Amino acid sequence: MTVLPCSELSDFIRYYVLTNLAAVETCIPATAAPILVVFHSGGTRLRDLPQGRPFPAAFLTGPSISAQHSVATAGTRLLSILFRPGQLQRFFDVNVSELSGRQIPLADIAGREADEFLDQFRATWQSSMLIQLTERFLWRQASKQEARRSRGEMLRIPGELLFRPLQTLTRAIGVGGRQFQRRFSAQYGVTLRDFRRLARFERSILGLLRGGPAAPSLSQLAQSAGYFDQAHFNHDFRAFSGYSPSRLRSLAGGPAPEAWPFRFDSHHLEELLRSEGKVASVQDI
Repeated sequence: MTVLPCSELSDFIRYYVLTNLAAVETCIPATAAPILVVFHSGGTRLRDLPQGRPFPAAFLTGPSISAQHSVATAGTRLLSILFRPGQLQRFFDVNVSELSGRQIPLADIAGREADEFLDQFRATWQSSMLIQLTERFLWRQASKQEARRSRGEMLRIPGELLFRPLQTLTRAIGVGGRQFQRRFSAQYGVTLRDFRRLARFERSILGLLRGGPAAPSLSQLAQSAGYFDQAHFNHDFRAFSGYSPSRLRSLAGGPAPEAWPFRFDSHHLEELLRSEGKVASVQDI
């Protein structure tokens, strides 16, 4: 189940995904979004570490530039909070680049408040209450962060500059090239080059999941997302999602349980498409 955040948080959070899983292997796509994952019950682990420990009960992870396979235990219920790129530092005092490819326990970042939040979260079953508890927790973290810093410390990048030359971008926001790259990586978790690749992919995947008469062809998707050619589109899509574009379109439209990260109801998908256009590619607030 996909849930959009309250209006006050919609500039900072893309959406929530509340999921019930059987014992299933899932291909988790690459994303430019930092993610907070909270387990209500059960757990998951990486497939390629068969003897490894399950993920922490609540953890933060940074943007990723490759698909990863995870394996869930039966009866797993979890909430994933996908932040807008560059917005995690509004809630937590972290260098986002240090989260990439890692699962950092929420308690290591938010301390006792994280433990209290998890206890309340696991004592509740109703979906709407789980979202409310999560948003209250995030508001408290945002208030603490606001007291630590001024808004001017975060990069604010007009979305129309995302694919412009680096020199044009840095001149427009008034910082030098090296300083920009350092601050961008700390705030967004990846290099500008990788972020641009992920932005193209995420733009294409939302379009791919749209069904019905409005569904674009694969060549239209590649062109509208800014890919040089179809081969480039296919290569990045497989690397970032774990599937070919045609296979994912078929899988997401069916009942396969492993396709849950790619499944949205039509209303929420249209809302996300409008939202991603409104909050331009990087950050437009």
